[in-house]
Amino acid sequence: MKKLKIILSVFIIILLGVGANFYLKTENVSKAKKEINNEIINSTIIEVAKDESLNEVENTLFITEEQKNTQNIIENKVISETKPVKKEVAKKTEVVIPEEKVIETVQEVSIPVVENTNKEIIENNPVKKEEKKETVKPEVPKEEPKQEPVIPETKPEVNVPVVQPPSEEYRYNEAMTQQIINIINSNPSQFMISDGYTVVVDSSIIPLTNQFTFTEERVKNKILYKAGTIKVYAQDYYVGGQYLFTECYIM
Repeated sequence: MKKLKIILSVFIIILLGVGANFYLKTENVSKAKKEINNEIINSTIIEVAKDESLNEVENTLFITEEQKNTQNIIENKVISETKPVKKEVAKKTEVVIPEEKVIETVQEVSIPVVENTNKEIIENNPVKKEEKKETVKPEVPKEEPKQEPVIPETKPEVNVPVVQPPSEEYRYNEAMTQQIINIINSNPSQFMISDGYTVVVDSSIIPLTNQFTFTEERVKNKILYKAGTIKVYAQDYYVGGQYLFTECYIM
C-alpha cells in the first residue's frame, strides 16, 4: 500500500510537471504570436500611412501641374487677345489708262492794235489824290467836383486842474531824542559800563540803520550789546502838513 501511494504521488507530480511545462509553452507561444501579430499590424499601418502620404504628394503634384497648365492656357489666351491685329493693306490696283492722242487745234487770232489817244491827256492832266486829313479832337479832361477842405473841429480847451501829490516832510523831534538819551543813561549795558560810552545826536544814521517806533523796552534792547559812541536821532513824519508818526534811530 505504501508503495502504491508513493508511485501514485510520483505519477501525480510528474503529471503536474508535464502540465505546467505544457502550459508555460502554450503561454510563450501565445505571447510570441501576439507580438508577431502586433508587429504585422504596425508594419501594415506604417505601409498604409506611407502609401497615403505618397498618394497625397502625387495628388498635390498633379494639382499643381493642372494649375500650371490652366494658367499657361489663360496667359496664352490673353496674349493672343491682346496682340494687335494686322490690318490687311488693300493692294493698290494699278489702272492702265490707254494713251490717247489729243489733237489740239490752235487757232490764230488776230487782235487789232488800238492806239491810246487819251494817253497824253491823262499824262498832262494827272488827277491829284485828295489826302484825307484826320482831325483829332483833343480830349477835354473831365472836371472833378471840388472837394471842400475838411476843417477839424476845434474843441474848447478845458483847464483840468493838476492834482499834485501831497508833500512829505520830516521834522526833527528834539523831545523824543532827549527821552531816548535819558533811557540809555539810566539803563547802561555791561559793555557800556566796562568799556565806557558816549551818546551823540546824529542824523546821518538814518540811511544806515532801521527805524523803530519808540518804546522804552525797544531802546533797552537796542543798546544791549553796545559800547563806545552811541548815535541817536528821532524825527516826525508829515504828509500834506499832517503828522503821521515818529521814527526813532539808534546806532
